[in-house]
Amino acid sequence: MAVLSDKGAHCAVGDCRQRDFLPFSCDQCGQLFCLDHFRYEAHSCTRAAGKDNRVLVCPLCQKGVKLVVGEDPNVTWERHVATDCAAPSGGAPPKKERCPVPGCKEQLTSINRFDCGLCGRRVCLKHRFEDAHGCTAAASASAGSRPSVARLAASASRAVASATAQASSTVAGARSGAAAAAAGVRGQGWECGRCTLHNSASSRECSACGAPAPLPGPAAAPSSWACGRCTLENAWQAQECQACGAARPAGTAAAGDSGCAVS
Repeated sequence: MAVLSDKGAHCAVGDCRQRDFLPFSCDQCGQLFCLDHFRYEAHSCTRAAGKDNRVLVCPLCQKGVKLVVGEDPNVTWERHVATDCAAPSGGAPPKKERCPVPGCKEQLTSINRFDCGLCGRRVCLKHRFEDAHGCTAAASASAGSRPSVARLAASASRAVASATAQASSTVAGARSGAAAAAAGVRGQGWECGRCTLHNSASSRECSACGAPAPLPGPAAAPSSWACGRCTLENAWQAQECQACGAARPAGTAAAGDSGCAVS
């Protein structure tokens, strides 16, 4: 047996009988046909009445008119002109409504259109926003509510003047507060070490227990001295500079004198 001789089927047309490995099955008569005879008219299908979907294009309205099986196409067209033609007088067919935005050719249908509530234009859904279709009503409203340059400049000048005055008053208040605080510090009293009573600065003894006012404390001893050669700060107890070895200046021996002579 030859290779693939058992595959496929022969065309049902008697004059063809060609073996086709991928035959077509007619959905009306159920027979198998090759590529050349699978259409209804190619194999003269007796059960395909009403299955012809061919149309003719009306030259007046450019609409497709379905042909009737067994009927003259001229009769079909004349019936279309009398009953269903959109331009029976021979005029131009009505133009399809499209989006008026420049550069947009989107056809407007019942589900793909939007009527702007400000300017009343009918546009596609892509250009439904005011800035997308150049809404003149929205532009006029925004221009009317937009402040002028002179008003903006005057408002800015008033804001700067107000901020400057407020800053000046804040600085003056801070200065007066600092002066008052300094005066309070200078005029503050002393606390008794025996009974903890707070006495005025002019009192020489405690007004409650009679304890004398404390004497001013001794000046704090310096903690370091500066080398006159390399300016290094050395510990107060050091007798020579830890960096360059220079001797401690003689003037630093006095209490409270942290300066040094250049060696």
